[in-house]
Amino acid sequence: MSWNTLRRMGTALYDFQPSGEFQVPLTAGDRVQVFQESSGWYKGRVLVEPVVKGIFPAAFVQLTDEPFPEEDEVARRVRESIVGRDDTGGRPAGKKQEDTKQQQQQQQQQQQQQQQQAKSSTTPAIAEEEDSKAKQQGADASVTVEQQSGLSENMSYKALFSEINQCMSEWSQQAKAQLAAGSAAEHHTLKERMSALLLLRRRVMDESLSEHVREELRHEIIELIEKSRKMQEGFMVVRNKNGKLADTDNTGIIELCQRHRVMYDTIKQESTFEWKAKDQRRRTQSVIAQGARGGSRMGLLSGPDFPPGPMHLLLDVQMCMLAVGEEVELMFSLYAHRQRKFISESYYVSLTGKGMPRNLALFRKLWTLFRDVEAKDFDNELYLVCRIYREGRLVYDPKKTKAPESTYRRPFGCGVLNLSQLGLSAKIGQEIVPPQLNIWTAPEESSFPTMHQMIIRKDKSLELAPRAKGVAIALALYSGDFDSVHKRAVDHIRTSRKEEKMPESGLPVTNRLDFPEKMDAGDVRNDFYVYLHKGHFLKDKKTSEKNIEVNVKVCKDNGQTVQNCMFRGAGLAALAESDFKSSVFYHNNDPSFSERIRLAVPIDLFDKCHLLFTFWHVSTSAKKSAPFSLGYLKLATESGAVIRDGVHKIETYKLPSNFQKVANTAQYLKTPRDPKMPLRKDEEFSVITQLTSTRKTQNDTLHSLFKWRTLDLSRLRLFLEKFISIRTDGMQELSRFVRETFDALFAMLISEAHVPIHGSAFRALLHALYLLTNPKLPQYIPIVDSYINTIFQFNTVHQVLLQMYAAQLEELRREPDRSALMSLTRTLPYVFKLIVKSRQLDIESAAPSIDDAEFKKGVNAALDSIYKLFDVPDNKEFVASQSFVVKSFPQVIDSLQHVFSPAELGEVSRNIIQAIPVGAKHNMDKLNLIRLSLDGAVGQNDGARETIVPVVLDSIAVHLHSIDHGNIAEPYLCIAILQRMLTIEHHNQHPEEARLAAVSEDDASGNNDDLERKTDDSTKHLDPRFHGLLEHLVHLVSVLRGDDEEDDSSGNKNSSKSGNGGSGGDSVRSFKHQSVDVDMKVDPITVLWTLLHEMSDEQFYAYCQSMEADKFAHFATSLLRVCEGLVDVKLYPDMWIVMTMLHMSVICATFRRLGVVLRKRVAPGSDAFDLGIWRELFGLGFSVLRCDMLALETFSENKANFIRPRYGDMRDSIVSVIRELWESLGEQKTLFAHSLVVRLFDIVQLSQHELSVDLALNTYFDMVRTEFNQSGEFTQVERYTIDELYNIANRNQEAADKFMESVYSTLRERIEADAALAQRGMEFLNHVHRMYELMSSMLRFPDTAMYEDERTSVALKLLSYLESEGQSSSSRRDMQAKYLNELVKLHYGLNNRVEAGVTQLQMVDMLEWSNKTLTPLDDYSAKIERKLKEEMYLKAIRYFDEGEAWERAIDACEELRDYYQHQTYEFRKLGELLRQQATFFEAIASRQRFFAHYFRVVFYGPGFEEDIRDKEFVYRGSVLERIMDFTNRIKKKFPNAHVLMSSDDPPAEMLAERPQIISITMLTTEKDESRKLLFQRFMAQQDNDDNDGKDAAAATAGNEDDNGRNARVLAQRRRRAARLYSSTRGNLEVSDDGDSKSGGNNNNGGGVLSIAPPDKAAKYDENNDLLVFSYSKAVQKSKEKKPANEFKDLWVRKTFITTAESFPTNRRRVEVVSRRTAELRPIENAVDAVRTKNLELLEKIKSVEQSAAAQADVGPLSMNLNGMIDAAVNGGTQKYIEAFLSAEYLTAHPGDEALRDQEALKAALRAQIGHLERGLKVFQAKCGPELQGLSEHLAGFYQKMVATTADVLK
Repeated sequence: MSWNTLRRMGTALYDFQPSGEFQVPLTAGDRVQVFQESSGWYKGRVLVEPVVKGIFPAAFVQLTDEPFPEEDEVARRVRESIVGRDDTGGRPAGKKQEDTKQQQQQQQQQQQQQQQQAKSSTTPAIAEEEDSKAKQQGADASVTVEQQSGLSENMSYKALFSEINQCMSEWSQQAKAQLAAGSAAEHHTLKERMSALLLLRRRVMDESLSEHVREELRHEIIELIEKSRKMQEGFMVVRNKNGKLADTDNTGIIELCQRHRVMYDTIKQESTFEWKAKDQRRRTQSVIAQGARGGSRMGLLSGPDFPPGPMHLLLDVQMCMLAVGEEVELMFSLYAHRQRKFISESYYVSLTGKGMPRNLALFRKLWTLFRDVEAKDFDNELYLVCRIYREGRLVYDPKKTKAPESTYRRPFGCGVLNLSQLGLSAKIGQEIVPPQLNIWTAPEESSFPTMHQMIIRKDKSLELAPRAKGVAIALALYSGDFDSVHKRAVDHIRTSRKEEKMPESGLPVTNRLDFPEKMDAGDVRNDFYVYLHKGHFLKDKKTSEKNIEVNVKVCKDNGQTVQNCMFRGAGLAALAESDFKSSVFYHNNDPSFSERIRLAVPIDLFDKCHLLFTFWHVSTSAKKSAPFSLGYLKLATESGAVIRDGVHKIETYKLPSNFQKVANTAQYLKTPRDPKMPLRKDEEFSVITQLTSTRKTQNDTLHSLFKWRTLDLSRLRLFLEKFISIRTDGMQELSRFVRETFDALFAMLISEAHVPIHGSAFRALLHALYLLTNPKLPQYIPIVDSYINTIFQFNTVHQVLLQMYAAQLEELRREPDRSALMSLTRTLPYVFKLIVKSRQLDIESAAPSIDDAEFKKGVNAALDSIYKLFDVPDNKEFVASQSFVVKSFPQVIDSLQHVFSPAELGEVSRNIIQAIPVGAKHNMDKLNLIRLSLDGAVGQNDGARETIVPVVLDSIAVHLHSIDHGNIAEPYLCIAILQRMLTIEHHNQHPEEARLAAVSEDDASGNNDDLERKTDDSTKHLDPRFHGLLEHLVHLVSVLRGDDEEDDSSGNKNSSKSGNGGSGGDSVRSFKHQSVDVDMKVDPITVLWTLLHEMSDEQFYAYCQSMEADKFAHFATSLLRVCEGLVDVKLYPDMWIVMTMLHMSVICATFRRLGVVLRKRVAPGSDAFDLGIWRELFGLGFSVLRCDMLALETFSENKANFIRPRYGDMRDSIVSVIRELWESLGEQKTLFAHSLVVRLFDIVQLSQHELSVDLALNTYFDMVRTEFNQSGEFTQVERYTIDELYNIANRNQEAADKFMESVYSTLRERIEADAALAQRGMEFLNHVHRMYELMSSMLRFPDTAMYEDERTSVALKLLSYLESEGQSSSSRRDMQAKYLNELVKLHYGLNNRVEAGVTQLQMVDMLEWSNKTLTPLDDYSAKIERKLKEEMYLKAIRYFDEGEAWERAIDACEELRDYYQHQTYEFRKLGELLRQQATFFEAIASRQRFFAHYFRVVFYGPGFEEDIRDKEFVYRGSVLERIMDFTNRIKKKFPNAHVLMSSDDPPAEMLAERPQIISITMLTTEKDESRKLLFQRFMAQQDNDDNDGKDAAAATAGNEDDNGRNARVLAQRRRRAARLYSSTRGNLEVSDDGDSKSGGNNNNGGGVLSIAPPDKAAKYDENNDLLVFSYSKAVQKSKEKKPANEFKDLWVRKTFITTAESFPTNRRRVEVVSRRTAELRPIENAVDAVRTKNLELLEKIKSVEQSAAAQADVGPLSMNLNGMIDAAVNGGTQKYIEAFLSAEYLTAHPGDEALRDQEALKAALRAQIGHLERGLKVFQAKCGPELQGLSEHLAGFYQKMVATTADVLK
């Protein structure tokens, strides 16, 4: 984009807000310098202070002929910094890299500037100024400027400037580095931040700024610096009140935390661009004000929120460009569009026909102050509405110049201005000049009353008035009380208009129609508004509609007119009128007047007056104008109260002939009414009235109350009772008459003549206070406060109030009345405010009514009655009142501080706290009372506060423990109270004056003491009264974080150390107090840290020594757990570096202090030694060493440089303390193996702190050596070492390998150097290393289904290694159990439920039914051996159930059944177990199961791992997994392998060519062979068990229970073995002792009954307990190339393979251990094929038979039938007959064997025919009509098959 040189001056026409990069804001009226122009954009600078450069739209600027000034050096640099400028035009936008290189070359060669490529394609771009010389000089240049400013003498600003210089120097270096690295975006962001900081610095040095603005700028500079720290270094540092870096040396911890929180909330969402925008908004607002005062026109701006409190709007009507030709009236009023109502009176301006004021004295003085404008009005779209009336002829005729006989007010036009869009909130107290008001007219005159709404909604029917160009105005919005604003507005007018002699009365006020939201009791108004609404008038005898004019008068009841009491508006031109005439709508019988009149009738006349309305028809001829009816409206009710607000319909009456007499005498009021004045029934007129008065009321009761002196006592008592009946609907009226109401009631109370009604008056007073101080209606409370503070003058009423309050409270204690109690107690603070105020007035009087002692006696008596309110029995009538007393008592105390001494005030506070009993009903209120008291007068006074501290601390100690009952609210408030108390305590210990003096002295001397660490413990001292809270806070934090759990047997805590807390987190987050901001995840810990930090070492030691042993043990353990649980928790945000360092320093100090205490109280080797506490202590110490928050070597350089001088490396001191503590343990070091190994290895692996790593290795080696010296073994260390190595490897394999190598080499050197340890130590080390290798090899495989076989194999290897090491070590048995459990979880996670159950039973076999206590095992809750075994059995049963291996689940139930029935006698559990077992039997009988296939896989070639290379395996597939799915799974695992779908070995050439070859074959299960082999193996093992059992029997010979139990278990195992074999032989009987007997056949009555199992059970047997499989290959031995009958010489080579274990087992892949091959003769093959087909058909038949007719799926059955019948007919069966059932076959194969073979084949074929017949019947019965044809077709073929084979199969 090319730029054209322009060099012109200009002025901004409109406001412009930037929406893109490099754009700058414009304000209408700004002067600009334009250097260049391109594509509708100007490049230049805005001439404001400071100068802003950039681009802005050309359409927003008007160029002028003003001479272009010569540029200075700064302007030159600004112009040259424009990116894209060159003499020949712009550069292409796509060469970013080339531009960057060119910039670098220019920087190195010329050292003038760097240029950046434009980032926006839609607008030109500019870069920030980059002067390399200025950057090199950096801080020096800035200091020069600062020294020119007087601010350099201000110490806090001097520190600020020093930090700015440091930041600028650092950022300049960073900017260079970013530019050199090509990081354009980061460089640009940093440059903007630098520019923002320089801009803020220049502004803060402007000596013309107010201190308030300068302080805001200083805070912005600090926030910008801290924001940058967060973005670059990740931390922020807060300042104290002097701008100095805040830490615990100069700021209390609670205050420090709060300062962090405030700054963090301020900056966490802001960006650098927002810093610039913030400054631009501030500068823009200033320029707007300046331009507005100069007369520039304003656009629409938005600004900040409006200030609180009242506001008032100044309107200055500067020019009325009207040429109506007749006199006009302008009515300016404020209109809330959303509410559709006017909110102010009308400011009345009267002009001549030429637009000049009628009263020339008002020329250029047409201004008014609209009073009480509220922020909500602007939210309701506030408009300034100007309604214009023409006053002249009925019909305007410019040709008629003669003055008319009569003039009328006629509608002319209207104009509006939207005030809500003027940005007035940003210009409080500043004058602005908005656009002029255009005047619009409507085509229909009747729409005039709503024309302002039509203009707002931009009605297209409106037209601009041709005779009115508009109205020019100026506005100014002021904030503050009215009197001061009025004075400021007058001063402004005097200055701006040069009206030095203008009196304050010269600025008229235009009131709000209603009362503002916030009233003052001293406000006085007495306005009554009448709004002429609309009417419907009869046409009478007129041929056209009338021209209606309404004449209004205020008349007395006698007909006399009240003179000059009506005003049509506000302003100097709005004169009082006696006769008001409305506007006239031409020929309109239904006019809407919409005019408002304000009545100013004297108060004493108001209830005697009425409004008289006379309705006229006016004509162009005055003679034809005449009245036609009248109406009236009384202003008061019968009682004298003002009539209600709202619409009033006025009845109209016909005028009599003597109208004037009737009107003058008010005869129309008399009844009965004169018949000559009949009612005009179809005619009506309505007005709307509104009373805005503090003198007259519309409430009859109030009206009577104000006249109380005229009433006798009985009537007065009656009215007081009526007053008490006023409810909330009458509050608004009551609020307007606070002064009158209270003055009347107080006057009664001090009147001796009215003593009998003092009780009623007091109750009325309480009721008024009750209504007006209702917290649900807070707008009325300031009115009461205002009355008490500024108006109340009854100096003796305090005596009556005290007596009445105490007396009534005592009476209500005896006879409770809930309503009266509520009224009495809820008004308590205001009653005491009145009492104190009255007493103060009494003291100020010349002669006080009573002395001070008597007054205090009365106060204490009243207070005693309040205290006794809590002594009443538990009565629900008192609960709410007691709560009100507690809630409001802080206000009572604040009032009493004016008449009580601090000591007396403290006693009052203490008494009320002690009076409130501990109970859930008032606990929260009590704590809130304490909190508010500390925030109020008691907390601010040392004497009063000291009195209540003991009772407060006692209460807190009690309420903190409510957390034990799930109550978080009470601890919440306790923490808030403690924060306040500790802040006060800190200020008392470190007075503000001393700290300020120290800061000033250091700054003056030029020292930067921020780098000094004040660690002198002698300066610390915590009030001993706080010491007792320590244990309670520790308990609270423990519960909140979930750390309050008991240790398990291994010493590990059942708590979480992650995140921000424990179990209490969710409930904590859910609680929030309405007025207290406490973060219960952070603040309780901060309070605890404060106590620990403020305590000196001596105080802490003394506190611990004062405890009894048990209490100390609990406290120390809890504190250590809390500290350790918080070591790795980021309690504070990362940016809060000071708080984070405090957090860690307190933990370190606590560790050091407790180390000292433990060596004294529970020293190693002493009787008091407590292993648990010492374990916690070392756990904390080593946790600190591995804490990331102390790893300075990982921090950025700046962050580390900030920390080191102030806090040092805390780990160094911890190392020294740990080393000293460790050496003190002596021979007890081995007791810490299980708790320290994990932490030591973490430090060695993760820490970069050399001292920590060295300490960890030395400590570990010391444990190894100590255990060996004591026991000659490494049992404890070995166990936990291997466990931790597994965890490390599981986290990161590569890092774990390096760690193991490092540790192995380091420990080897140390072990070899120790002669006594060398041999056994190396054995231990090598064993650990081997275990690690096995564990890591398992973890190297991904934890997915693809690698389950490898992970399982490695796990079994690891278990085998542990078994080979022997079982003497309990730790190794524990490891064996652990890894079996890992294998269970592996299978379960992969959905291998049966394998998980089998592995689970292996774990069961490791256990006995004993009561020994075992080491806890992951995922198991039981610790007693028999309980653990029971739990494992139940898990195995569940796994088998989920895997549908119900037979195995039943077997497991049988063993567990024996345990319940014969050992523990737990018959309930037995019943549950038997019911569960019954469901397994039902499932076997009813549910259909699918079983897995088995596959043979052989891995050939050197490309495979050694574990599988050239080995043969059997895989158990997934359920319903076919061979192609299985093959794809294997291919996915070995994508580079060549897969053979053949059982033959690959040829040699293929083996040579391919490194990976896999052969996959589907297997056939050999059930019979498997059962036989399993039975043989079991019986052999049983013989061994019998021999071993003889020794066991001898050992338990004396224990019959054990002998019987062993016999039962043995019998169960033998029966299970017999079932294995009986599945293949139906005639095997097994006796109870295990002997096998031949039972004959099924028909032998003397033999054993043998029944075939159900199909579902049989199918399970066929697919379980398998270890023999086979696969076959057909071999054709016919000599013919194409034999006529292929079956005749078709042999089958069948290979049987045996696996090491039977399936299912604890793995899904088992290696083949043996194989054998057999050949089946052709006839044997035929028999086998026919039998197989028969079984398949029979299975399909049974499936259809068992299905309902409607659900039967006959498709598979029809396919089987069709295939077998068709094969039989078309040659399949015939081929078998021809080959094997012919005479030729017997000739070729002589002997009995051939005959037996033939008979077997015939039997199979006969069975087949029988199955086919059965199948056809089933098919015919189950198939639908659509398959009947197929059924008949199959039946025909079947008959043919039977016929052809009948002879052969005889």
